[in-house]
Amino acid sequence: MTTNDPEQSRPTPEFGRSHIQEIPAEASPTRRLLLLSGPALLIGIGSALGLVVLDLVARALENLLWDELPALGGFDDYAPWWILVVLTLAGFATGLIVRFAPGHAGPDPATESFFPLPFRSSRSPASHSQPSSRSPLA
Repeated sequence: MTTNDPEQSRPTPEFGRSHIQEIPAEASPTRRLLLLSGPALLIGIGSALGLVVLDLVARALENLLWDELPALGGFDDYAPWWILVVLTLAGFATGLIVRFAPGHAGPDPATESFFPLPFRSSRSPASHSQPSSRSPLA
């Protein structure tokens, strides 16, 4: 007697034998996060050390400009002309960096549009929705 019922056509498992196939487990997100934490830790430590070095260079430059050079020249470090000289040299250095550094300090806002062109109506989310049969005024 043959039936087309799939429940009755399955073989019955023998006692003590497992007929369930082992499905491999998915990779654990914890393992992936642990693997990615190593490079992230190295980048974080490198960034922190870079900022410490930058801070030390800035302090040394500040000490040179406001303490060492005025003492070496024999003038007051708060002299108005010295402040103007230091600020002018800082502006000149900034101009050289903007002019000759790769990327030229980014896009120029004077030549870029402050207001981008609007999206075409075919790209808006409302253009992809189904039209409503109800009137909004009803």
